[in-house]
Amino acid sequence: MKKFMMMMAMMMTIVTSAKAITYSQARTEALFLTDKMAYELRLSNAQYDAVYEINLDYLLTVAVRDDLYGTAWARRNSDLRFVLTVYQYETYQDTQYFYRPLYWSNNMFTYRIYGMYRDRTRFYVEYRPIGLNDYRGGHNIGKASYYANREFNKPMNVHPAMTGKPKPTWHNVQPVPPTPPVATKNHSGVKTNPPTSSRPSSNNATWRNTNSSTQRNMTAPKTSPAPTNRSTNSQSTGNSQSGQRKGHFGGKR
Repeated sequence: MKKFMMMMAMMMTIVTSAKAITYSQARTEALFLTDKMAYELRLSNAQYDAVYEINLDYLLTVAVRDDLYGTAWARRNSDLRFVLTVYQYETYQDTQYFYRPLYWSNNMFTYRIYGMYRDRTRFYVEYRPIGLNDYRGGHNIGKASYYANREFNKPMNVHPAMTGKPKPTWHNVQPVPPTPPVATKNHSGVKTNPPTSSRPSSNNATWRNTNSSTQRNMTAPKTSPAPTNRSTNSQSTGNSQSGQRKGHFGGKR
């Protein structure tokens, strides 16, 4: 009898902790998650609409712990392949709070997205999905994907930020040109321009002859060659060849 009572208590705890998410909760969490995906992955409005529906379908399907990375999670990833570009999907897989948005902790579902974005009232994208008030789920039912043969106005040649806020210096930075040499004054107050090469010029002889009474025991200052543009040319060509990454389809699952 004692064992039976303990088993009943454990079953009641599991049922209470693992109850399905309500539609209102799922809509709130799906909107917050999709807003951060649109912010980091640079989703278009059409992609935003589809990703919101896919996230909502997943959250409405999760009811017990085994649903976290089961059939509903695999269907979510399959549907997102049709909506996102190759680069966006690879970044999505590399971002843990997007790829696995839920995990189990203390007998309840926990959202990873709040570990990165702690302010639950802040949204980064002003756009709101079309189905925010009307869509109630169901596009993840059936063998064929609802998003397989649809157009989503996918962005071209746009690299999303990896994590967090986009970096303002993600584009190529032009090299800084070298500082030109500045004319200086010698001990007699006469301005002298630095030579353009390391080979001594004929002006050095005239410089030694001026004011011989004060410069008799002094030697001519050592000159260094002016900086050339070879380093900047190599940097500029290097920058033009860098940053060209050819995307490929694939990734871990």
